[in-house]
Amino acid sequence: MELEKLLNEIRDIKNDIKRIEQVIPYKANELCISVLGNLCVNAPADKEFLIDALNSKKIELTERLNKLNEAKQMSEKIISGLIA
Repeated sequence: MELEKLLNEIRDIKNDIKRIEQVIPYKANELCISVLGNLCVNAPADKEFLIDALNSKKIELTERLNKLNEAKQMSEKIISGLIA
């Protein structure tokens, strides 16, 4: 994986995690589910289901972020070894 792509994916995942963290505190009446591809159809969200889904996605993204950070550290060690 190119270093630039790696850094971009790390940035994107961090942003996704921040967005999830911003949504989780909302009250049930503030959450709704939109049908994909049809913005005219909305339904009240089951708060527990939605929060569980968001937490699950956050865990998945955090695991991916940890792996990417490990790859970044390895790349940095390789680059510093080439420069030294």
